[in-house]
Amino acid sequence: MRGFYSLLYVARAVRSENLTDPMQLWVVSNGLRQVESQDALCPEKTTILGACTVIPQEFANLTCRTIDIVASESDADSLSVQTD
Repeated sequence: MRGFYSLLYVARAVRSENLTDPMQLWVVSNGLRQVESQDALCPEKTTILGACTVIPQEFANLTCRTIDIVASESDADSLSVQTD
């Protein structure tokens, strides 16, 4: 549910700031869609798809895209975040 509410809060923040320019929300996830038969799914993440469907209907300037990646534990260990 955290993904659903995160998207909802972002959409509400855009509205509260009166941002009217077209914007795209790109949602990156893993385990949301099954591309190959061996892909593991996380059914609890399907609320993200619902939010990505409804947000553009409620907020005319927002569009949503979902990008599902395959991530393993070894991939997570090799990721680093850089801040400037």
